[in-house]
Order: sequence, then structure tokens, then C-alpha cells
Amino acid sequence: REVEVDLPYTYKTEKAESISVSAHNLAKRGKFEQAIGVYLKAIEIEENNPKLYFDIAENYSHIQAFPKAIAALNKAIALDSSYPHFFNNRGLYHYRLYNDEAAIADYKTAINLDSTNGVYFINLAITYNTLDRTIDACNAFQKAKSLGLDLNSYKEQIDIIKLIKSCR
Repeated sequence: REVEVDLPYTYKTEKAESISVSAHNLAKRGKFEQAIGVYLKAIEIEENNPKLYFDIAENYSHIQAFPKAIAALNKAIALDSSYPHFFNNRGLYHYRLYNDEAAIADYKTAINLDSTNGVYFINLAITYNTLDRTIDACNAFQKAKSLGLDLNSYKEQIDIIKLIKSCR
């Protein structure tokens, strides 16, 4: 699961911020390809703003362009490798491309940066479960639960259902 966050980055120019807001509004209406085009214009103005790469990555993911989403997050991470959400979301995109070991590495990095976010642990657990690493999956699942992750918001996801059954 992606983490929705307010990123701690500011814009250097009003123009880039205005363009980014326009892109965000397009994305909220499900116009992801248009939003990507608009985010690219903002990136031309502020090529060193990690938030823009994070935001464009989310839009790429909505159109299933996972390699582009990963590339955008690679750039965000190159600009700021201390932000765990970048690694969590890149892990999700690796997972969607069946690159489970890369996903695990990214989730572990996110956890090393912030061990209090249950979403990172549940994503790690799902990936371990996919690889039939049941003990690792259940350990990560239990950690997510201990952090107070609300599993009800996941109850329609087949991966979570499989994981819960495995950990009983």
C-alpha cells in the first residue's frame, strides 16, 4: 500500500508550485497522463525538488508505468535518501513488477529510516508471503499489528487475506 503523505519540501518558485497544484488537481480527477505532463513542466523549473519526483511517480503507478515510477523515485532518493516513503513506494513498484528481492530491500530501508510505520511492515509481510517465507511474513505482520495498523482498511485485498491465513 502506498503511503499518502505531506512531504517536507518547499518550492523555490511560485510557478513550480502553481504548476504542481494543477497537476495534483488533474490527478485527483483521475487524469494521470495529463498530470504527468504537467508535473514534467514543474520538474523543468525545479529539477532538484524530490516532492515533484515522488508525485510524478504516484501518477506513473496509476497508469501501470512502474519502470518510470521507479526511475522517478530513484531521482527523489538521489536528492534525499533520508525519506522512508520514497523507499516504501519504490518497493511497491518493484513488487508490482515481480522484483520481490528489490521490494524487500526497499521496505527494509524504509523500516530502518522509520520503524514506527506499520504500512512498511505490512508491505514487507505481503512480499515475504508471496515468496513463501511464512515465518518472516508473520513476524513482519505481527510487527505491523503491534504498531496499531488498522487491518480493516485492507480487508478486501487478497494478499492480506492470504497473509492472515498463513499467520494463524
